[in-house]
Amino acid sequence: MVEPKNADIFTDISDDILTPNEFLKTVQKTRDIQMIHYREENGYLIIFPRDLIIARPRDEDDSIDWLLSRKKFRKAFQRMKTNRMNNRQCFRHTYESVGQLFIKHLLVEATLDSCEEAGKICHELCLKNWNLWEIHLNLFRQHHCIRVLAKYLPIGLDNQRLLAPHLYEMVLIEFLDQDDSNGFLRTIRSLPLHLYSTDSMIDRLTTKLSSQLQQDHNLLESLAEMYIYECRYQKALFIFLQTGNAKRVFDLIWKHRLLHLVEDRIVELLELDAEETSRLLIANQDLIPCDKVITRLRKHPRLLCAYLDRLIQRDPVACTRYHDLLFDLYAKHIPDRIVPFLRQSNYIQLEKALEVCKKQQLTKAVVFILGRMGNTHEALRIIIDKTDDINAAIDFCKEHGDADLWAELMDISVSKTNLLSKLLREVGTNATDPISLISRIPEGVSIPDLVPSLVQILQDYRLMVTLEDGCRRVLNSDCYQQFSKMYRMRSKAVVVRDHERYCYSCQVPGILTHHHHHNHQAMITTYGEYVLFQCGHLFHTNCLDFTADVNINMLFLFKH
Repeated sequence: MVEPKNADIFTDISDDILTPNEFLKTVQKTRDIQMIHYREENGYLIIFPRDLIIARPRDEDDSIDWLLSRKKFRKAFQRMKTNRMNNRQCFRHTYESVGQLFIKHLLVEATLDSCEEAGKICHELCLKNWNLWEIHLNLFRQHHCIRVLAKYLPIGLDNQRLLAPHLYEMVLIEFLDQDDSNGFLRTIRSLPLHLYSTDSMIDRLTTKLSSQLQQDHNLLESLAEMYIYECRYQKALFIFLQTGNAKRVFDLIWKHRLLHLVEDRIVELLELDAEETSRLLIANQDLIPCDKVITRLRKHPRLLCAYLDRLIQRDPVACTRYHDLLFDLYAKHIPDRIVPFLRQSNYIQLEKALEVCKKQQLTKAVVFILGRMGNTHEALRIIIDKTDDINAAIDFCKEHGDADLWAELMDISVSKTNLLSKLLREVGTNATDPISLISRIPEGVSIPDLVPSLVQILQDYRLMVTLEDGCRRVLNSDCYQQFSKMYRMRSKAVVVRDHERYCYSCQVPGILTHHHHHNHQAMITTYGEYVLFQCGHLFHTNCLDFTADVNINMLFLFKH
């Protein structure tokens, strides 16, 4: 092939040497060679004395043939994919046929990457031609690469056609034969179990597990998944307990109400997940009472502590007779929970608890118990002597609001001038008499930031006085409004209808006649032998003494 540059000069692009049969013997002159063009196929005939060469334009089939003859399967497949996208047809090759040749080439290489790529290409081909699945599954099985197709198998989504059950089993069996238990479990969980015979797979699994000295957890969990599909929940539950799969264990117990099956294995459940087990037991106390659980856990104090902790958090007054036991468990295993527990429980023997906390050197708990017992001064001494935490001491005094505590704290802090400044800043709004506390400071003692502290005390005190004055004015205003409202209510008239009434005191009936009594501020109307108060109560004149205005007013106020 040449490309002209001008009328006399040409450039070679490509060339090919033609060697007809006995060319040198038969061709003597140029006229012995003839070239004839035939339009039907847009080609040429080159005629030699003893040979014939047909020349025609190369098509896509020729390009694929050339690539396949040189084992360039990847390029051939990519070209077929391009032709398919551009609607260019081939007559001797198809997308599927070239793809199968490429898959065979990749499987022959037998590397991990090549097998994975072959699986992807197989997935592409089989999406368009469902009959190829069985062919390719057998092909991959011959090369021991069928496992890569597990994630591409049709499972019925998007109206996919399903394969015969034995084809799915073929893939699963390959995992077992190659001892790929992890891949087997992953496939079992991703592949719906109704696609194959679970009975036959259970038989294979039990046979394989029985031959193992140390049973594979992946195979055990695979067997459990099949038991769940067969509704054999008890066997599945015990397998998951054996493998330690907490999530699956509790999912089965909650979903299928299987707690009664593990009543004797509560310790094992708590060791698996103490939090979830406690929640499960508390929610099913009608099935397994808490007394029974506590009895079983006596020899396992940590597990018992976790269970009781969860029980108390849900219901602080639950199992009150075990509060002392839980306190002892907290002291040994979770000391930080003691003070919150003491705040919410009123069933703990404080004397015994104090001894335990002193023995365990739990200072915060000791301080709290002493405060609860009323021994606040000893508690304050412990805070200062053992923790030297002025902030904790101040908070303790704030909590109890005792002026003597503030005075004692000031006496203790006098010898520690570095603490006085911080203490003085808190006195203004918390101590009942800040002046008396300030007067306790010895003369000549140098206190850091004394002036700002005193200014802060005065400002806090002024603010407190202002607030008290405002509250007093609001209270007086509310009292005046309420008394005005009461006066208006008692000054209103009472509607009386003509019907029989009874004396509120002696319950004797009488006929009502109008009569007004003008000697009292309370509105009273007399009806013959009766007196009617505004509140609606009716009294016989013999049952009510009118001689004392105070008695009538008090009676009216009381009844109203």
